[in-house]
Amino acid sequence: VLEFLGRKDSQQQVKIRGHRVELGEVEAAVAGCPGVKGAVAVAAGERERSVVHAFVVADEGADVDPAGVLSRVAGLLPSYFVPHDVTVLDEWPLSANGKVDRKALAGMAPEAAPSASSLSEPATEAERAVASVWEELLDAGPVGRESNFFELGGDSLMAMRMTSALEKRLGFKIGLQEFISDPTVAGICQKIDTTCGDTYEEGTL
Repeated sequence: VLEFLGRKDSQQQVKIRGHRVELGEVEAAVAGCPGVKGAVAVAAGERERSVVHAFVVADEGADVDPAGVLSRVAGLLPSYFVPHDVTVLDEWPLSANGKVDRKALAGMAPEAAPSASSLSEPATEAERAVASVWEELLDAGPVGRESNFFELGGDSLMAMRMTSALEKRLGFKIGLQEFISDPTVAGICQKIDTTCGDTYEEGTL
């Protein structure tokens, strides 16, 4: 009896922050989301900041929400398997032999986090409090108001710990899906301002 298990392809297994990630499993989880016709996952970025990026092509007439895909996948995969982001494409870039060009996709991945010299410092008490929580949790710094939680090395598990820490620190509860929609210091504080109004004045945290 010959059992065909599939192709052995070293490109399908990558190492992300010390964890071995099977890109095929990421693709299967993303492809199973509503409205997704096909999915490809690639790793891109400098070695210490390498992350998984997911690209999808939607079913005809479907509207795929990247934040919704990330939220759904976060409940299916280990935290270190969850893609850093999801990009919706009209069609796949193809290589000369007609296969999906993974190198081209890696080149289309969002850029890495900005250098410290280009960071915009937190401007409000709430932003400084959020940045402080991130620096402690991620052991990273400095954190600017436009810093992206996942680009700093965060994952879905850390995101849940972060939202819990913020609730204790600020008394403000933010849902994981709501956070994923804009995982920046400024994005979180905008939600705080929208929900709580002018509650967090200087010296109140």
